[in-house]
Amino acid sequence: MRRYSVMVALLVAFAAGLWAQVRVTAAAGEDIGTKINAAIGSLPNGCGEVDIPAGVYSLACRINVPRCVNLLGQGEGGTNLTWTGGAGLRLRAGMRTAS
Repeated sequence: MRRYSVMVALLVAFAAGLWAQVRVTAAAGEDIGTKINAAIGSLPNGCGEVDIPAGVYSLACRINVPRCVNLLGQGEGGTNLTWTGGAGLRLRAGMRTAS
């Protein structure tokens, strides 16, 4: 039942223009972390989807992903993020932190 209510809430948010999609633009090999954070920051109402194009990108900074934001790659082997920021990958998603 909870899954259904979340889907309905997302559908209502999308229909009301509260859910948006932003596409990150970057050259292959470029550090994409700051661009992903900027795309998240540009979402209206702070919620929506950030579409990362196919390619191999370096990632040197922390990405902060709010609970109402989805990061979309182009499938397995399509979008590859290579951590170059030192000891341990840091990704903050909602209240959870993965290292």
